[in-house]
Amino acid sequence: MRCIDKIMERIRANKELSTSIVGVVLLKGASILIAFIMTPMYLSFFKDQGILGVWYTLQSILVWILTFDFGVGNGIRNKLGTAISNKDASEARKIISSGYMVFGALMVFITVLLACIVPFINWQKALNTSVGSNVLDKILLITLIGIALQFFFKLVTSILMALRKNVVANALPIITNMLILLFLLSPVSGDDEEKFVSLAVVYSVATILPLLVSTGCLFCGPLKHIRPSWKYWDTQMAKSVLKVGGGFFAIQLGLLVLNSTNQVLINLLFGGEAVVDYTLYYRLYSMAAMIFTLFTQPVWSEITVRYAKGDLQWIRKIYRFMIFIAGVISGGCLLVTGLLPFIFQLWLGENIVASRWIGLIFSVWSIVEVFTYAGTCIANGMTKLKCQMVFTLGAAVAKIPVTIACATLLPDWISVVIAHTIILIPLMITQNVSLSRQLRSTHQSSIPS
Repeated sequence: MRCIDKIMERIRANKELSTSIVGVVLLKGASILIAFIMTPMYLSFFKDQGILGVWYTLQSILVWILTFDFGVGNGIRNKLGTAISNKDASEARKIISSGYMVFGALMVFITVLLACIVPFINWQKALNTSVGSNVLDKILLITLIGIALQFFFKLVTSILMALRKNVVANALPIITNMLILLFLLSPVSGDDEEKFVSLAVVYSVATILPLLVSTGCLFCGPLKHIRPSWKYWDTQMAKSVLKVGGGFFAIQLGLLVLNSTNQVLINLLFGGEAVVDYTLYYRLYSMAAMIFTLFTQPVWSEITVRYAKGDLQWIRKIYRFMIFIAGVISGGCLLVTGLLPFIFQLWLGENIVASRWIGLIFSVWSIVEVFTYAGTCIANGMTKLKCQMVFTLGAAVAKIPVTIACATLLPDWISVVIAHTIILIPLMITQNVSLSRQLRSTHQSSIPS
């Protein structure tokens, strides 16, 4: 009861933040429900599960490419949050205008780079698939166009989060998934390869459309007075955003290797069907990190504002609260593992047999992730990135050799998850120890970077 009283006290003391978290929780709950519905729909959409494995692998590659914004999105989020906190409309417009121009340049750069690289790769060999090369060429062309547009328009999510409009930002992926779900539910003619092309088109349109519409609504409505303009390009501001973004980019590169290579490694080492098996468990256990981000997204933006005002006492309290939430979610992961056969049967039917051993490994991985995020969320909001950057990049360097070693000792796809968990543990420990030391300081000036 004492813990519940403390939670209620925190909620009453932070009504705006609490409202944002509740809104994000409801939206993410809807997103999780849609994702659960989509998984069996994907399984029935393709007759060849190997093609589904290739689709999941391509999706992970999309995440890789979209990471190459050089941290500009997070840089703009933190800089804009500070400007809004200081009620400096002129500064905010410079940040937004300079940010869009930098993103436009990055979009051109990424498009040209991919256009030069994609034609020279043997994608059948790279993806370990028998899908026709002409089909893969179509899919990659569609994907390239989709990535370029998504790259530019996704900046609106950083702006919404800087404005602490996390509910709106989280509504966009739900719209995307609903559009894809409607496609999966509709009758689609043709063989698996033709369906593959159709899915690529729908995925690209469904991803870009919500971003485009929300950008138009935002700058024709509440942000009309600070909409991007060539007149407000500021070289120093662009450099400042890139400087802040540089630290985030280094972390993004590390996280890219850590979080987006599992499907590729499993596909290369154990085949496309193993990717499908991995994805089933991943969809379930990734809910732990997904639920935790319901708290971290609004908290990150709030911490940026509080840190700008020097309110370290509030930050210390919210950090303890985040550790508490991580503990609760960890308990939920263990409970899910105990009920795993029943959950799989209810979700996917009797044909899919669940393994508690695999579930326990995924549970440990999820626990390590949420406790890591408890620390990195606070550090990101304060733009204290040194510890996270060093250990994330170190883990990224270790990912492939540790994975190969684990796969040699245990020749099964779960070895990739075991390796992933092992290399995350040092980051989890050092980030939380470092942050605890930083927050023990009384004054901002004594906090190390």
